[in-house]
Amino acid sequence: MKKGKFIAIEGADGAGKTVQFGLLKEYLKKKKTGFVEIDFPRYYDSPFGELAGEYLKGEHGPFSEISGYMGVLPYMLDEYTWSRDTGKAVLEEGKWVVSNRYFTSNFGHQVAKQKGRGKEKLREWLWKVGFEELGILKPNLVILLSVGPVFCQELLKKRKSRGYLKGEDGDEAERDLEHQESSHRAFLKMCDWKKEWVKIECVERGRLLTPEEIHKKVVKVVEKIEVIE
Repeated sequence: MKKGKFIAIEGADGAGKTVQFGLLKEYLKKKKTGFVEIDFPRYYDSPFGELAGEYLKGEHGPFSEISGYMGVLPYMLDEYTWSRDTGKAVLEEGKWVVSNRYFTSNFGHQVAKQKGRGKEKLREWLWKVGFEELGILKPNLVILLSVGPVFCQELLKKRKSRGYLKGEDGDEAERDLEHQESSHRAFLKMCDWKKEWVKIECVERGRLLTPEEIHKKVVKVVEKIEVIE
């Protein structure tokens, strides 16, 4: 049996990941491609995902003051246990995995918190420790939705509060424009560093493309990793 493919959708907070996640799932259903969906962090289904939510709310110290090496740990454990308990078996069955955010998010958000050459050092550490030493599943394709921080902030204002925030407008990372700008640059760097990271330009001539226009770009990229009949 042919092994399944793993696609992760990434981007800065407010880039439209959840919308594109939904559109890609509908596309795969129409193509009768068997897949499993997963949304990270698993705020309500994993003790490590729950811890990530607390971290984002600042319950364990200010978000901006926690080193990327420490901040990554709840996410890393959440994705490691999922890879070990579920992900590997799904791919071996020949099904695809479509993930809304993943361990790959840390190459933007945690790297963004480091200074100077510390960014490169953490980037390389995450790759080695996460994918090579722990064996967290590595996606075949990471789709990066490239949306600048200004557009993202406008989109975040329209977003409904999520359950883990308990009524708050946004978490500490979302409210920090400097962090959002830095994470956007860190995500773009990944597209230069690793060939499986593909950037989707979501803004053209100063206009944010519609979800449908972005989806068409996403489909073109997805079709390149394997022909979907």
